[in-house]
Formats: sequence, C-alpha cells, structure tokens
Amino acid sequence: MPTRILYISRSADLAGSERQLALILRGLDRKRFEPLVLCPGEGSFTQLLRSAGEQVLVVPPLTGLRKLTFPIFVLPRLLRREGIDLIHLHATRFCSIGGRLAGVPVVEAITMSRAIPQAFLSRRPWADRIFSSFPRVLLVPSQHQRDELIARGIPASKIHVLYNSVWPQLHTWIASPDRAGVRAELGLSSDTPLVGVFGRLEPQKGIADFLNAAALVAIRDERVHFLVCGEGGLREALLSHRDDLGLQERVHFLGFQTEVYRWLTALDLSVQSSVWEPLSNHVIESMTAGIPIVATDVGGTAEAVLDERSGLLVPPGNPQRMAEAMVRLLNDARLRVQLGEEARRQAQVQFSPEQMAETVRLAYSHAVAK
Repeated sequence: MPTRILYISRSADLAGSERQLALILRGLDRKRFEPLVLCPGEGSFTQLLRSAGEQVLVVPPLTGLRKLTFPIFVLPRLLRREGIDLIHLHATRFCSIGGRLAGVPVVEAITMSRAIPQAFLSRRPWADRIFSSFPRVLLVPSQHQRDELIARGIPASKIHVLYNSVWPQLHTWIASPDRAGVRAELGLSSDTPLVGVFGRLEPQKGIADFLNAAALVAIRDERVHFLVCGEGGLREALLSHRDDLGLQERVHFLGFQTEVYRWLTALDLSVQSSVWEPLSNHVIESMTAGIPIVATDVGGTAEAVLDERSGLLVPPGNPQRMAEAMVRLLNDARLRVQLGEEARRQAQVQFSPEQMAETVRLAYSHAVAK
C-alpha cells in the first residue's frame, strides 16, 4: 500500500511556498505515495491542483482562533478519518502538534529566513526550538538556512536541504524565446538590451535599489531598458520613485504575468536585488534559462550564484555596486555568454526535478522510519 500523505498548504493562492509544494507533487512517485492536499479556502493554487488531477480538501482559512482549534481538535480526527500516514506541513506550525497528538509523523517545510527581524512569535529562537521538536524532519531551501536553524539549537540530523526546481514550461520558452515579440510589445527595437527583476513589490525584494541602480546604468548606456515584473503593496511608491528618477520611458512595470517565463527568457541580464532571501526562485529560474545574473549576496544565494563563475554577486542595499556589475555585463557579451552557460550547467544538476524528488523521498523515508 502506498504511504498516504496529507499536504497542508499555507494559502489557497499560488505563491512561493505553494509553488514548491506543486513541484513536490509533480515529482512524487505515485506507486509509493498517495497525496491529499488540504487548502485553507479556494484560490489559484486549488485551481492548479485540481487541473493536475490532485485530491484537494478545502477547509475554512486557518486564521484567528482557528489557527489553534483546527490543529488541536479538528486535525487529529481528520488524520484518522483519511487514513493519513504522514503530514507534509507548509502551514501554521501548530499543525505539527496535531500530528503528534494523532501519532502521525510530520515533515515541515521552513522557508522564511531567520536572519531578519521576526514579527511572528513562532519564529523566535525559543519558539523555533519548541516547535521544531514536533516534526521528525525539517525541509529548508538552502544550506544557509540550515546553518541558521542549527545555530538556534535545532539538531542538524533532522534538517534536510531541499533545493527548488523550475516549472516545465520554462524549458519550452528556453527552446523558443520570444525576444523580438517582447520588445515589440514594449514598443522597442529588436536589439534593445533588456535587464529585469522579478518578484513581489515588497520591501524584502529591494526594488528601490534596483531602480536606483537602473538610473546609474541609464546614464552610461542610453540603449538599455529595464523590466519590473510582479505586484505588491509598494507598486505606487515604486512607480513614483521611478518617475522621480526620470526613468518613465526606460523602466517598464509589467504587473503580474501569467507567462512570466516568456519575459524572463527575453532578457539580456537578470537581477536579484533582495535584501534577504533563503534562496530566490528567480535566481534558480534565471540560471536554468542560462540568463546571466547579478544577485545580492544574501541568504543562500552564494550556494547558487558562484561569483565570477555562474554570475556576479554584489552587497545588498548597494545600488552603486549593482550598477557597476550590470554595466560590466552589458558591455561584455562574451562574459554574459560564459556566465550564462555555466549557470545553466550548474542548474541542471543542482536544481533538477530529479534531485528535488530524491531529496523529498529521503526525507519521507527518514520521517516514517523513526
């Protein structure tokens, strides 16, 4: 009989954690594992799951008092009713207590860096030690984050590094990029250099630093244009900042894009400007596509971007250094090709669907064997 796994999602909408969960489900060996996905409400993630033929169980959002009552009183009964052998947790950490009460082992995914100031009680050092005692395995997206948790007193033996992979659609766009079509849509000539940053328009992503760097680059290269792909609470403030910099005609805010890979594979240069990251999906996707990248040296980024070998690293919060790296690559086509090709070779091994599936399989085996 296959191991029956309950996946508990943080959200019903598709974001970073849900994206990782969807990739895990894609690589799951269905002869060995039978998944059931619990989602708090309906949204883009539940739609994606159903379109992929997954079993989905929808419950009311786990907010307010339900964040406590569901894990303690409802979840144990649900686990017994559904015959669940293992929980893979991407949601409130209290659910791991429900697993313990029902005698069901838990694998918990931790995606939030501990290097930033923590507003959530459950991410304080003492709380980390308590909550981490309930799951049998913790999955983290980088070695850097594993080291953070070990420094907090969590046993190294239960922390497994799970590098993300990419959606299969990326390989379609890699094979047939729409460089001319993207530029035409923006009203640009087919040979216009494009530099892009992708991510939520929130403080973490450092988009203001990217705009400041773009202003410096624009002075030195009148051909280059810049893309900002994503939505978020800082959109209006960032648009205003762009206009204050005089970049209205040079920086294009794309908003949320369903075909994000179409835009990524049209770039000449990719940028990660984040002030903190465990390990950005944008970095992994850029490397897989062979797009040369300039990235801030935060979190686990240096595990992926090997400076001067598969990309260029710059300090966070330093638009001057970011601009210098961008200009260097824009002026050196040979170096762009060299870094992009090495990044793609590295990503094929480090961030392959096969390595992701094997890491998950080992984590599950470890969890149920104890």
